[in-house]
Amino acid sequence: MPLTDPDLIAGQKTWSETCTTCHLTGLTGAPIIGNKAAWEHRIAKGLETLYDHALNGFIGPEYTEMPPKGGFAELSDDQVRQAVRFMTHLSQ
Repeated sequence: MPLTDPDLIAGQKTWSETCTTCHLTGLTGAPIIGNKAAWEHRIAKGLETLYDHALNGFIGPEYTEMPPKGGFAELSDDQVRQAVRFMTHLSQ
């Protein structure tokens, strides 16, 4: 089903340009997009928590790491939030 929500479309663009290295391979413990089991407990914490972790960085259990803005400091906060929404949308 094609995306119609403008934020999800923008998030897909940001994700494809910056997030795929980790979120397609699991690098540094990143949950792979579309892997419902890997995302379930993360999504359960709520979008605000996921936004905070993506924007500010996070080191989780078993030393999984999310660098601030995925290491792309030039991304706007909105771009990061849109990418998070896109990943969670495809991972529910």
